[in-house]
Amino acid sequence: MDYPILFIKKGDKYLSGKNYKFSDYMNGNIHEINKSLPGIDDLGLHLSTIFTENRLKQYIELRSMDTCGWNCICAGPAFFTGLLYGNLDEALEFISKWEKKDLLNAYKDAPMKGLDTNLMGKDMIYWISNLLKIAEKGLEKRDFIGKSGTNETKYLEHLNKIINNKETVASHVINKFSKFQNLEDLYDK
Repeated sequence: MDYPILFIKKGDKYLSGKNYKFSDYMNGNIHEINKSLPGIDDLGLHLSTIFTENRLKQYIELRSMDTCGWNCICAGPAFFTGLLYGNLDEALEFISKWEKKDLLNAYKDAPMKGLDTNLMGKDMIYWISNLLKIAEKGLEKRDFIGKSGTNETKYLEHLNKIINNKETVASHVINKFSKFQNLEDLYDK
């Protein structure tokens, strides 16, 4: 409720909410709309404009994969499907000792440190490789066979490659730029 409002819709008009939080709306503190109170549709609209990493809708939306390549786009849903729908109990047990403050620190560190990010005294390779094994078991258990005759585990190959090479897309680009010092060389031809 204390998240800033992107906009307020009244009839056919959209009003900027940039100076307000939804709690201001709930408390009748928005003068531009005569201090009116929000309805359930207003709350739904507000929640749909908050772009967190994960959002609960009629499904779980995982937004962290919005801007990655084709292999990642396929790997992400397979990974989370294996964890959430195929092997949730083992996944929860594996992360049950994580502390909120340590997780938030790792989240903040990850853009700069990548796979070297520390969480609970271990690097991301440790956590990712173990979670990947859990996800793979979950997909094996689901055993959804596609037109190719294989199950969903094939989509995890991209993540296995990252772990085996210990190189993310970001570290690949940084290494390539460092080597050639030329932005044109960042694009694979």
